[in-house]
Amino acid sequence: VVCSVSKTLCKLPPELLSKRIKFLIETGPIPHVLPLQDAYEDYEHIHLVYRALSPSAMCLIDKVFDDMHATEDDTPEVGAFTERTIQQIIWRLLSATKEAHSRGLVHGALRMGCIYLDDPDNLDTMQILEFGLNELFDLPEAVPPAAILTPSEGTRTDPVPFYRRDLQCIGEIAYLLLTSRPIAPLTSSSEELLQRAKRGTAHFDMAHPSLTENAKAFVLDILRPPCFKKLSKIQACHEVAMHMNHRWFFPQSSAVGTAMNEVYDMVMVRRYDTWRNTLRLRLNFLKLMADHMSVYRIHQLWDRLALVAEKNQKVSWAVMVPEILQHCPVLHLLQKVNKAFGESEEAAVIPVEETRQTMEAWRKKRVREVVWQIFNRGRAYDGVISADLCNEGLVNKVNHVWSRPLRVVDVLVPAEGNSGAATARTIAEIIGGQDAITYVELIGKTDAGREYA
Repeated sequence: VVCSVSKTLCKLPPELLSKRIKFLIETGPIPHVLPLQDAYEDYEHIHLVYRALSPSAMCLIDKVFDDMHATEDDTPEVGAFTERTIQQIIWRLLSATKEAHSRGLVHGALRMGCIYLDDPDNLDTMQILEFGLNELFDLPEAVPPAAILTPSEGTRTDPVPFYRRDLQCIGEIAYLLLTSRPIAPLTSSSEELLQRAKRGTAHFDMAHPSLTENAKAFVLDILRPPCFKKLSKIQACHEVAMHMNHRWFFPQSSAVGTAMNEVYDMVMVRRYDTWRNTLRLRLNFLKLMADHMSVYRIHQLWDRLALVAEKNQKVSWAVMVPEILQHCPVLHLLQKVNKAFGESEEAAVIPVEETRQTMEAWRKKRVREVVWQIFNRGRAYDGVISADLCNEGLVNKVNHVWSRPLRVVDVLVPAEGNSGAATARTIAEIIGGQDAITYVELIGKTDAGREYA
């Protein structure tokens, strides 16, 4: 498994960063944490090489989906989804976090999407990716949407690194699994998410009828902000041990044990399906926009939408799409993701400022990715490429298709269309008559290298 991190996200100077990465490689094994084995770099990225996962490895999001859809004849031991299954998942997350925190390692962005099962039928093979990177790299702005609803702003008063943020993320995962819905609506604005985190509240009115009080108490305890907790001499890095002693993990009565073995009903299954599908559609929507709309057009779009937004500074899908189509004729693609913000296209649930920032971040990520593809194909790992190879790279197809097959130049200048004359003119402007061009120069000629007011 190779995780490539842009050097623009580095927090530390090169010498110190190298020492920290070497420490991660040489550190002893941590239960349920995928070990880092090697690292190398090129001009744009630092590539972190983790131990390989098995070909049958499955992401936790998909594992839960499969277990929830197990037949009614399945028993909890075979694969049906129950509260006890969730308890076993959370216990393993806490075990990994306890050991990592004791070594000063923080994840900082713990989410279901970075948790895998080497053997989908064995929870003991759980592996968590990216543990320990919080100290080395900033969290990128272009992350899968709604993957984490706990804002980092809420932990800035805590000791650094953010030990409690890992616990809050575990609480968020536990709530999602126990209730089949996210801790906050996926259309919440940043301010709404921050206020929820400060209150530390969680509602169980739509939870499964058999959900135990111990499970509810565990989620509320782990989500409770420090300001609402009793003063304790326990250091933040050892706080996870206290949560591992919670009564949820040690039920005292057989009635509680029976309730924990109740299989989730179809209502809970459909609710989880909706959450999973919404995340997929939201990500596809952002990739579609990143392929077909420049940063300048994104700013124009949301400036216009801000004028027609509701009082809560949100707009509906029905209002947004006509504005998009003015400069981005991709109606057939938008129709595939029309449920990305909910079932109702008329409901004003799309936050203006947050969506603008997210679309801009994904657009810049996409541009940097396809520009580096030119250098990677030309084996110009030092960041300098000849004009001929650059010309060839610009008209090549992009390696990773986000919305539909496109050439690199079509992504860099989406407004130019597919006209041969327009493409030649664009390439001439990018290369500028030089014999060789650097990665920095090429990025500077794209919208990923410009700032817009």
